[in-house]
Amino acid sequence: MKSRGWRVITVMAVLVGLLVPAAAAVGADQEVDVSVIPADTLSIDVEPSIGYAQVVPGGSTTEAPFGMNITNTTANGWQVSVVGTDLHSYNWENCDETGCYNRLPTDPSYTIPASSIYVKGGGVSWMEAGVITSYEGVLGGTEPLLLMVATADAFGSFGIDNPNPTVQVNVPSDAAVADYWATLTYTVESTP
Repeated sequence: MKSRGWRVITVMAVLVGLLVPAAAAVGADQEVDVSVIPADTLSIDVEPSIGYAQVVPGGSTTEAPFGMNITNTTANGWQVSVVGTDLHSYNWENCDETGCYNRLPTDPSYTIPASSIYVKGGGVSWMEAGVITSYEGVLGGTEPLLLMVATADAFGSFGIDNPNPTVQVNVPSDAAVADYWATLTYTVESTP
């Protein structure tokens, strides 16, 4: 019986010795990635174009989300506002196998008023509630439309993602059959 116990202890000691070699060195790699953004900066970047994937009949509404990124490395909060033009009818020229490159106004020209454009602000999923307050409304007034107001805790460089900002177009039932475009201008400014 004693010899059997001695063998079990010997086998266990050999197994432990195999798991942890005394003189072996073990290494592990680690990558360090750093994204540097400018100090004391407040900027906005929006998706340059929104296209509606379907043809929109007169008297209906279409909506599309768009990308918006904010960089805030100031000590302040910020707010985003938007202004926009009326939608104007256009045709393309200089088209080839790679696409079309120049918009030309139609003759006659048709217009859908900016008041047919409804814009919604957005938020950031990982920020605490109340850091960014989102607003929405119709364009076409005399003042810019306020979309978002953020506290100084909305710091860093991030995409607005939950919910995404959206642009909705309410097409009047009497709108002429044409392609239309408008320019929306987004502004971010510091708040105390």
